Amino acid sequence: MNLMKAFFELNWTPFMEKLSSAMGLVSDAAKNYAKKCKDTHISFQLLLAFHVGTLRELVVTYVRQQMAASSPLTPRGFFQFAKKEHEKDPTCKYLFVQVCRFSQGIINFHMGIRRCNADLVHSGLHMTKELFYGRPHPMYQNIELFSTIQYFMMDSEVKKAYDDHISFTSVSESAGQGLDFCLEQNNRDIKSYLPKYEVPSEQTWRRMVNISCMPLISNFGISPGLHQLLVQISQLTLRP
Repeated sequence: MNLMKAFFELNWTPFMEKLSSAMGLVSDAAKNYAKKCKDTHISFQLLLAFHVGTLRELVVTYVRQQMAASSPLTPRGFFQFAKKEHEKDPTCKYLFVQVCRFSQGIINFHMGIRRCNADLVHSGLHMTKELFYGRPHPMYQNIELFSTIQYFMMDSEVKKAYDDHISFTSVSESAGQGLDFCLEQNNRDIKSYLPKYEVPSEQTWRRMVNISCMPLISNFGISPGLHQLLVQISQLTLRP
């Protein structure tokens, strides 16, 4: 979400505002809603529309040139062609960086979290880290810097455990999400058991632990020892 906010803020004037209008977000309120990335799904669809459309425009020029010269089409040839075009046209250079580094990096990060793929997550973070330095985001600059240093200082076993648990899913292999979102979802479930206008009773707290916390532990692979500890806690008699 923060990566998309930084991307939209950086590119709102060059092209994202016009793209939002073309996608039906015409009013000032709707444009501000899109610029602030209030809805993750809408923001990601706008990002995909920009990424696919702009990438096709960049590729079609290369394809036409190669077809005119009866030359083969290769990924390496496209990147070599792009480097030459960068020297001629700064607009082409800007779009190439936005597509092949930033928007592709955000897509890689999204796919990595969804598929529990640590390589894609690290690729996305590496490709997009400059977004936080292109705009005033000192908090995320520090987070990016210290998280990178911390990862490379990890012991090999710790690093493997970190990569194996880069995201969690209890539904399917393509529905992973970060632990913070898992806890947020579980928190909403917990609140649904709380009475609105009275203090929760001991029975209410027990029901919340047994019904809401236990599925989180079993689904997301927390250690059996912690599972047993929470079971014992849920069986204790709460005293005032």
